Amino acid sequence: MILRVELPDLGPQMDSARITRWHAVPGDAVTYGDPLYDIVVEEITTLRRPTGASRVGGLLRRRAPDEHRVQALELHGMVVATDQGTLRETVAPEGTRVEPGTLVAIVSSSPDEGIDDVTPESVFRSVLNLQDNS
Repeated sequence: MILRVELPDLGPQMDSARITRWHAVPGDAVTYGDPLYDIVVEEITTLRRPTGASRVGGLLRRRAPDEHRVQALELHGMVVATDQGTLRETVAPEGTRVEPGTLVAIVSSSPDEGIDDVTPESVFRSVLNLQDNS
């Protein structure tokens, strides 16, 4: 059986990731827990301190005008296999930016199986582990 390796869902505020390193190469057998590839996700967050007034010790104190601060986070992660097979082809090379659900590689259940018939329904299961390295 031919399976698609896709970038897993990154969460609601992350719409793409850059593949930084492949751990598996075509011909490698992969199984549950094996690292497939590393990614970097850049997330931009806007922090706002609201205006208004507050009471401090019985005195009315005005706050400064709205302050906006943009913070860029770089999240590093590793995509690991939750299925097994043989990595047959990497479609997205290192340095490529991809969106969730994008085909990044092809895995087959047998190393001798042809890889011409990849269908959208046949997805190789993987999971993303993110770490905040900001």
